[in-house]
Amino acid sequence: MKKKIIALLTLFGLALSSSAFAAGKLLKTLNERVVNVAGEAGLDTANTNSNTLAAAAGTVVASLLAFVGIIFFILIIYAGFLWMTAGGNEEKVTKAKAIMKNSLIGLLIVFAAAVIYALVSYLLTQAGLTPGDGTTTPPPTGP
Repeated sequence: MKKKIIALLTLFGLALSSSAFAAGKLLKTLNERVVNVAGEAGLDTANTNSNTLAAAAGTVVASLLAFVGIIFFILIIYAGFLWMTAGGNEEKVTKAKAIMKNSLIGLLIVFAAAVIYALVSYLLTQAGLTPGDGTTTPPPTGP
């Protein structure tokens, strides 16, 4: 029975991960369209190069966040299943609660890391540093 549940959860996780990658491809297409429209409108699109180290790091971080979210979801479903099938067994209930608590703590840590990454990236951009190419650009001026 456990093998069937694990196989089902694995298949569900793979389906979710493939949809996450499809969403990433959709976002890249939308970004390209926005850059094209901005260029046609006469706006500066020189800093929209997606081949920089910063863009690659952003892609890696987004992919890892999607993967961690899928793992969190699978763990919560597994813990809920354990809890619901415990049948009054306190040991199983305690194990399920521990899995839920630990997976939530892990998700919060990863989310905090993503926020720190986004903050550092934003601050470097505002300071005029362009991560990935070693050059500096003047900081943006006010309106």
